[in-house]
Parts: sequence; structure tokens; C-alpha cells
Amino acid sequence: MNMKNNLFNKDKTQETEDLNQILLPWYKKFPFISKDKKRLAAFWTGISMLLLWCITFVASWVSDSFTINEAILKLDAQTKSSMVEAGVFPSISGAFLQVRFTFTYISNILISLSLIIYAVFPKYLWTKRFLYLATIYISITFLGFWGVIIPFIFAKPELWYEIPLSWKFLSVPVHLINPIAGIAIFILLKKNMVVSNKTLLFSPLMIIAYYLFTVMIFFIGAKDVDSFVNGISADTGKGFDIYSKMQVSIYPFLNFRNPFGYSGESLTIKVLLNLIIPLGGIALCIGVGYFWKAVCKIQTYNKKDFLNKDFITKNRLLFKH
Repeated sequence: MNMKNNLFNKDKTQETEDLNQILLPWYKKFPFISKDKKRLAAFWTGISMLLLWCITFVASWVSDSFTINEAILKLDAQTKSSMVEAGVFPSISGAFLQVRFTFTYISNILISLSLIIYAVFPKYLWTKRFLYLATIYISITFLGFWGVIIPFIFAKPELWYEIPLSWKFLSVPVHLINPIAGIAIFILLKKNMVVSNKTLLFSPLMIIAYYLFTVMIFFIGAKDVDSFVNGISADTGKGFDIYSKMQVSIYPFLNFRNPFGYSGESLTIKVLLNLIIPLGGIALCIGVGYFWKAVCKIQTYNKKDFLNKDFITKNRLLFKH
């Protein structure tokens, strides 16, 4: 009887603590008053990364503005008059905001927010899941940039010279600094992390969604590219990817008519190369997830663990069953 009372009192105490946590003023929930150094590190790293993301984002507008201005200055008055008459105008804000469609910027903001949210609610299972998934995506950003995009650019040297110097500098925060910082904090928090096989197996859902998004943009916008190049000499603009220039392919290798820069006429090769992108993305996502699980020795949980009081205390559910 005493044991039952103790368990009942323990549950009531836990519920009271949960309620008090919810009712606390917002400023008392924030981790900057915490003595947990790892929690503090997660919070301030997340804030710093988010600030760096914002600075890079706004700085890209300045870079784009100079690039657009240089292009406009090359047009003579007659060409500009023809564009106005045809209703063709440079989309300034569209160019500024286009960068937000890249997986790089999406994964950067996800890892930043996940660190901040985890620091505020470190004992909730959903914040740990969010941080784990965000770490997978930022790892893919790091691997994709340095393992795919950079080699792709060096394989086509003309692309390297077309990229403005400002963009080369702006790539450092989002492709190097933030990914390394985010992954480092995740490794620091590894003893607090738990993950389920279901989470790892469903982690590619974002990759699939993003892939479908890029497919829709490309094929909806491809007809506009065709209309633009119709009647233009084949030598005009030779040496660069018109689909990237007109921003219907978000990344050069996501040109579905010339995947990975392939310019041959073999439909079979094109289909195979286009299949490599989603299938490789799915395999990479799951592989990276299990890689971090193995390297950091992260505990795997299942439904039975929800019957364990100690597990529930350290990994609270958002909603109780």
C-alpha cells in the first residue's frame, strides 16, 4: 500500500512540475538562467548560428543587387524598351529571396531552431527528435556541398569563374561554419539523445518532399526557358547552364534535362542519372542517421520504453496518452 502511495505521489509531483513548467513566465523557461553548460552551449550556439544565417541571407541581397545592376548596365536603351513593351522586368525581390529555396538555407535554419528549442525544452522527446533530424539534414548539406557541388564545379572550371567572389565568401558560413558548429553541439549532447528506428527510416520524407519541389519548379519553369532561348544563336551564352541562370534548377546537378551536367542524347542515361538523385538522397539520409547513431552510441527506443518511468521522465511526450 505504501509503495502504491509513493508511486501515486511521484506521478502527482511530476504532473505538478510539468504544469509549473508550462505556467512559468516565458523568461524563466529560457536556458540562460540554467547551470547546465551543455544546455547553455546549445542555446547560444543556436542563437549565433541563426544570427549568422540572417547576416548571410541579407548579405546575399547586396551581392545579388550588384550582379543584377551589372547585367542591367550591359543592356542598351533599345533592348530595355523592348523588354518593357514585352512586359519582361527583372524580378529584384524574387532574386533576393530565391536563395531561401535551397536545401542549404532550409537545413541551416532547421539546425539553428532545433538547438534553441532543445535548450528550452531539453526533456521532451519531440525536441530531441527535431534536433536529430536537423543534424541529419545539415550533415547532408555539408557532404553535398563539399562532396558533390564543389567537385561538380571543378569539373566545369567555367562555372567557378561565373560565381561572384561575394558568393564564394557567403558560402562559408552556411556550408562550413554552421554545419560544423551544429554537428559539434549534437555530439556534445549525445548522451541526452534517443532515437527510434521509425524516426530514422522516415527521415528521408523531407528529402523526398524537397526533391518533388525542385521537380515541379523545373518542369513548370522549363517552358519559359524554352521560350527565352527560342531564336537565340546557339553560341549566345555558350558555356553556362541557362536553367541555373534562369533559376529553374536550384542546383546545377538538378537540371533534369541534363542531370549532373550530362549533355548527351541517351534517354537511358538521363533516366538513370535522374533516379540517382532521389534514391541516393534517401539512402544518404538513412545512412547518415544510422552513422550518427553508431558513432555517438545513441540509445534506440521503442514502445516498451514508454512503460519505463525513468525513460518517460527524461523523454517527456508532448501529449500524454
